[in-house]
Amino acid sequence: MHSEAGINSTTDPELRKAFHEAVKMFKSQRERLTVFLRLEGVPLPPLSESKPISDPNAVPPGVKLTDDEFANSLNIKMFLGITMCATAINESVRNDVGLIWVEFLQEYMTFGATMKTLVKKRGWLKVPPFYYPPGAPIQ
Repeated sequence: MHSEAGINSTTDPELRKAFHEAVKMFKSQRERLTVFLRLEGVPLPPLSESKPISDPNAVPPGVKLTDDEFANSLNIKMFLGITMCATAINESVRNDVGLIWVEFLQEYMTFGATMKTLVKKRGWLKVPPFYYPPGAPIQ
C-alpha cells in the first residue's frame, strides 16, 4: 500500500499519524467490502501484502519523496476515493451496495477535511495559479 510506504518514509509526527489513520481506514473498508462480496458469492483475487515496517531514516534522500509530496499524494488518493464513491453511489442499483459506498464516501470526506487542515498548516497545499480570461485586465 502506498500509505504504508508513506509511514516508512516520513519522520513528521502529524503526517505519520495521518498515514496510520489512512491505513486503518483503508483496511477497514477492504475488510467490510471483502466480507460483503464473499457473502454474495463473489470470488476474489488474492490481495496485496502489507509493507513491512522500516526506519524512515534508512531511506536514501534521493529515493524518498518529501513530506509535502506524500501529503499531497494522500490528498489525491482521498479525492479519487470521493469521486469513485460518488460514481458508485450513482450507479448502484441495490440499496445495500449504495449504502456501503455512502459509508466509504463519508469516511473519505472526513479524513480529507483533516488532511486539508494539516497541509494548509504546513504550507504544503498546492494552489493553482489564478485564471485571467483573455482580454481581462491583469491585477
